[in-house]
Amino acid sequence: MKTINDVIRPGFFGDFGPSADRRRVEFDIKNTAAVCSETPIDLVLAGDSIVHFWDEDIYFRGRGVVLNRGIEGDQAHVLVRRFPADVIQLHPRVCVLLIGINNTWAILDGPNCTDGFYDEQLICGWVLHLKMCYQQMIHMLQAEGTKCVLCSLLPMHDPVPTYLARSRAAARANRMLRELASEEGCAFADFYSAMTGDDGETLRPGLSFDGIHPHHAGYTIMNRILDPILDTLL
Repeated sequence: MKTINDVIRPGFFGDFGPSADRRRVEFDIKNTAAVCSETPIDLVLAGDSIVHFWDEDIYFRGRGVVLNRGIEGDQAHVLVRRFPADVIQLHPRVCVLLIGINNTWAILDGPNCTDGFYDEQLICGWVLHLKMCYQQMIHMLQAEGTKCVLCSLLPMHDPVPTYLARSRAAARANRMLRELASEEGCAFADFYSAMTGDDGETLRPGLSFDGIHPHHAGYTIMNRILDPILDTLL
């Protein structure tokens, strides 16, 4: 029987990951309940605000015990740090990973982002950083025998030009994620292709209130793509 002393609690991240601290106490309490009760976990959703707002009770009914460990504003390198606590120690059968869109803020340091473009060297380094983060999380899951679904980043739509640069960066990252899923034997859920508009770059109208976060129409598309994958893995 596991006790509170067996629970991994990563502590607060401070300036390294201030967004992740918003739900740290909540997740520590919920993780303690899961670990100490030794409840079998079927699915963990891990990521940023897209995951945070993906209501597990509505969209994942019938999938067994589903825990949501998304945090609004979180980034991939911070998720790596909290991954042992918020995913690995829960021993889920499957983990759905969707993280990285907040990392795209880094490309805005490039000189040409104001017109929707970005520095090529900067974007290559950014994609490599994201890949390394995903590899660390995938390898942690593989060591535990947990199956993994990598999800594409979503397109965005906003009149501010920098969002076009970020959406184009997401497309580059998604090519990497598809290849990484194949290399590591993970499933890949391609939300990006199904949610882009006629321009092939930005979010289709009617899927979001703010051009970034999907509402019910967007999540319905995402679940339509993800459900057959989960049918196979769960």
